[in-house]
Amino acid sequence: VSVTGVTGARGGFSEETIAHVRRVYETVRKNKTLVGFGISGAEGVRAFKPVSDGVIVGSAIVKRLADSDLAGAEALVRELRAACDE
Repeated sequence: VSVTGVTGARGGFSEETIAHVRRVYETVRKNKTLVGFGISGAEGVRAFKPVSDGVIVGSAIVKRLADSDLAGAEALVRELRAACDE
């Protein structure tokens, strides 16, 4: 969990949050570390990629489906995947 509070897309993450996730990632190597809560685009993926094994995106995809259409949601997923592959 990258932030406290309710789930949903965030605009960004503090250095303190990223440092905390890095400490967890370096300490808990036995299990995979996935970050969720607030990941809404490629920038969120890029922020947490070096300090985790992956990200979980839910609300941003649901919002894109509600605001756009399937093609819009697919574009977001492609953007997220491309950021993972960088």
